Amino acid sequence: QRYALFGILRALGATRYQILLMSLVEALLIGGMGSVCGLVLGGWLSKFLIVLVVQTVNDLYFPLNEHQITLSFIAIGKAMLLGLVGSVFAALIPALEATRVRPRELWSHSTIETRIVESIPTFTLVALAMLTIAGLLVVLSEDSLLIGYLALACGVIGFSFLTPMAITQSVLVLKLFLSRRTSGLGILALGWVATSLSRTTVAVAALMVALGGAIGVGNMIESFRYSVDDWLKKS
Repeated sequence: QRYALFGILRALGATRYQILLMSLVEALLIGGMGSVCGLVLGGWLSKFLIVLVVQTVNDLYFPLNEHQITLSFIAIGKAMLLGLVGSVFAALIPALEATRVRPRELWSHSTIETRIVESIPTFTLVALAMLTIAGLLVVLSEDSLLIGYLALACGVIGFSFLTPMAITQSVLVLKLFLSRRTSGLGILALGWVATSLSRTTVAVAALMVALGGAIGVGNMIESFRYSVDDWLKKS
């Protein structure tokens, strides 16, 4: 979104190092503010949720009197570090890419889209490799929670890298299916989805992860409810 601004700055004499430093410092500041807000809101939300959890345990298992939230400085430090490092890491790749492109190319958004389309085979290979690793970790995990989390992370990364190829292939299939059943406006809309992968890929991948997480948590809660209901009926 800010490639045009980077192009102006480069044309005015800004160096590659200055562009990189500006992007990373900005990401660090935004990440710091977001981390602080997240800690404040997270602490408030935990106080609200612990009441519900304690009430559930009291109703189903045994009485609890713990209603206080204790946040250690280590936990706060880890949360801040994770927010800062995550923000800088997220900005690092596009910042480095902006420093490698010539100022004239920064004005054209098609340069970004062309580079992403050319990288689809690489993304697909990375996706297949991550999914293969995830499958192997699932087989080897047995009762290890850590390996299970690693397998889950590899699976999420793998499917995310598979998104550009899935979008392009889905658009081709939909174009063939809709070419004789809809107006030209629908075909143009599908074409925009495939030619704007820098935007649509991130949106689709984020929606995929969020939907998968919601379904997984929903199944876990439903399974827990059925287990408790079955336990109460038998007892």
